[in-house]
Amino acid sequence: MLIYIIKRILVFIPTLFIICILAFIINNSTPGDPVSRLLNGESDKPENHNFYAIRYQQVQHQLGLDLPVFYFSISSFAEPDTLYKVDSQHRRTIKLLLIQFGNWNYLSDYYLLISKKKQFTNSSAVYYNDLEQLMKISNEAEVDVIIQRLAAYLPQERSSKNDLSSIGSAWQQMKAHKTVWKNYIPVIRFNGTNQFHRWLFGDGSALTGENAIYTRGIIRGDFGKSYSTGKSVSRQLLEKTRYTLFFSIAGILIAFLISIPIGVKAGSSFGSFFDRWSSRTLALLYAVPAFFVATLLIMLFANPDLIKWFPSSGVAPAEGFDKSLSFWKIILTSIPYLILPLICYTYGSLAFLSRAIRSGVQEEMKKAYILTARAKGLQENDVIWKHAFRNALFPLITILAYVLPGIIGGSVILETIFSIPGLGSEIINAVFNQDYPVIIAVFLITGLLTMTGYFLADILYSLADPRINLKA
Repeated sequence: MLIYIIKRILVFIPTLFIICILAFIINNSTPGDPVSRLLNGESDKPENHNFYAIRYQQVQHQLGLDLPVFYFSISSFAEPDTLYKVDSQHRRTIKLLLIQFGNWNYLSDYYLLISKKKQFTNSSAVYYNDLEQLMKISNEAEVDVIIQRLAAYLPQERSSKNDLSSIGSAWQQMKAHKTVWKNYIPVIRFNGTNQFHRWLFGDGSALTGENAIYTRGIIRGDFGKSYSTGKSVSRQLLEKTRYTLFFSIAGILIAFLISIPIGVKAGSSFGSFFDRWSSRTLALLYAVPAFFVATLLIMLFANPDLIKWFPSSGVAPAEGFDKSLSFWKIILTSIPYLILPLICYTYGSLAFLSRAIRSGVQEEMKKAYILTARAKGLQENDVIWKHAFRNALFPLITILAYVLPGIIGGSVILETIFSIPGLGSEIINAVFNQDYPVIIAVFLITGLLTMTGYFLADILYSLADPRINLKA
């Protein structure tokens, strides 16, 4: 058993690494600029432009976006080995210009002239927007139009060091010295410090996480900052986890406590009245979707016009709990908020588990060892519970492998309907707000829970049946 556990843990490491690579690729492929999302419009006013540029570089450094993407990269000979240091919002334009002209020396002069001119230009000048536009477009005809328009501003420009005419000259030099052939020569570059390493292990010690400044890495539970709130994603998800865990685990436990007796009774008395009645009822329950049951329960039992037994949403009074209330008073006050959601969390699993147990017990009751146990004079309850039920546990163990990842995915609809501040509602908000760090964190946590579920299922298989060999 111990050797098997060690082997599975060793298999987990490359599997988790592959999952992390997929998550990193998805994270880097998402649309939009994360720095701009976090700054959230700080450059709206013209006088904030220069300050915004400084803040942009600061946040870009904090996120590690001024580093190479991976441990190695394959690019063209035309691209410099420091392109990753350019602001991500301008990097795409530079790449397109490199494809057209292939000469980084002249392109860097052109880009630096525009950057410096923006920095020292009066923010209220009419040509500021043209300079900004030059850093975002790569179409040769469009650039020519803007360069000509900038030439009309020369009488207004007093600076001799960084005048507007030098930008036009750099553009013409770049057009005159094309080296497009450099784009067809591949170059492999290796990067010791890179975005993926920093994202995975943090910006401190890779082993201990010491001396970390901005992030400790996702292996230590640091998933970065939320685009919507600016808070730590780990802390934000942790605050929501308690409600999701409570409803999911409580629903599964209640479902198991009810479904096991029903399934065993129905399976051991196949064809009886109880078996027929319970099978039809459970099949009906399993066929009804959870969102319909949730809506129906709210309309019937949380409706002031019909029956107002329970609150329709939330997990506590809107005004909060009175500080003078004791712990047990708080529990009693919270119970009405929990009943309707727990019913919805329980009934679907109850129906499925009961049917699975019934089928397993029914199959086991037909086998020869049951006849042998009865022939030896064992009590019927011992035959059912100690022999048939134990061998019928395998479907339940298989189901357990899906319970852990289902805690996250299965809570989305119900938490939205009942306004429960859990992981499900957090996922919905993250999707609508395009909060990719939260989505990536949920993706990684779900992958980890899936592997953990399968691992626990294998261990439980061996405990339920000692004949199973886990040495392989």
